Amino acid sequence: MNRSIPATHSARPARRFDTWLFTDIDGTFLGGDAADQRALRDYLRAPDRRIGLVYCSGRSLQHVLPDIDNGVLLEPDAIIGDVGTGLWDARGAPLCPLTHRWIEARWGEGARRVQQALVGIRGITPQIGTGPRRASYFYEHRDAAELAESAIAPLGYDTLVSGGRYLDVLPRGVNKGFAVRRLMELWSLRPDRVMTAGDTLNDLSMLRLPVQAVAVGNADAELRAGLRDVPSVRHARAEGAGGILEALRALRWID
Repeated sequence: MNRSIPATHSARPARRFDTWLFTDIDGTFLGGDAADQRALRDYLRAPDRRIGLVYCSGRSLQHVLPDIDNGVLLEPDAIIGDVGTGLWDARGAPLCPLTHRWIEARWGEGARRVQQALVGIRGITPQIGTGPRRASYFYEHRDAAELAESAIAPLGYDTLVSGGRYLDVLPRGVNKGFAVRRLMELWSLRPDRVMTAGDTLNDLSMLRLPVQAVAVGNADAELRAGLRDVPSVRHARAEGAGGILEALRALRWID
């Protein structure tokens, strides 16, 4: 357990499962062939399913819940959002308020300080509706992202670029991998019974965890490069949902 976060009682999953899928949403769970997406959804909504589902997204909660309500997304057992700075249940209630407060303490006046540091850098545009424990931007070209990273580095925050357009500024040490580890600790999940799945560089931290992991077939070259020294990660041939299915079958978690 992360000893710097106080031990706490947290919301438990509504059901106990043999195995758990922690998956990115866009390009991963919602990526690939439509038939594969349907097949994956069928497995994960079956009454006798044995796989728990946690979304791990760069999206904020307000951009996840509507897609659950309208059926674009299955109802999960938990939501990790804002690139790992938020942990909620399927209804949007915090799973562990103490964890949120710990992240907030590390973030402090981050939003204001980052905004000031980026003044005058062209090609950087704020994303709307993100936070409150991160600052997120779009970048138009790599030079702009590199200038932003250089301006932010002295502030003591982490920067993360992904998808060829997203730049996230996060509290030091907080990312998707941190949030997955934290939820595993809170729920006492065994590493060998957890699988992470992703396609962009903001998924790197959770794919490098000592769990089962898959980079789906449409994964960015930057993500694949970051996984070169992690031989245990599966590199699926199929894209998106098909890559998840490919890994689940290889593990014999599904027929």
